[in-house]
Amino acid sequence: AGAGLEIALQDRRSPNTHGIGARVEIRSSDGRLQAREVKGSGGYQSHDAPLARFGLDKEFVVESITVTWPDGVVQKLEGQKVGAGRYRMVREP
Repeated sequence: AGAGLEIALQDRRSPNTHGIGARVEIRSSDGRLQAREVKGSGGYQSHDAPLARFGLDKEFVVESITVTWPDGVVQKLEGQKVGAGRYRMVREP
């Protein structure tokens, strides 16, 4: 029953502006890892928002976020603690 973290991607380098197919990983200071793939589909007659959603327990403090974009380019955010909420990672041209 902890807080949640959502990461939206914005790719300004390609027509795939939401980063569909990207892999997003978050890691805590104690080495725990969670990973999600950004999808643009859902179940029958439904749609998932193109977000990477993570559940965080009270002890999970995000130490790094790594995005592997669909073309294989890796973008990493380190050195700042990230808490619960919604964030956007942007890849510039």
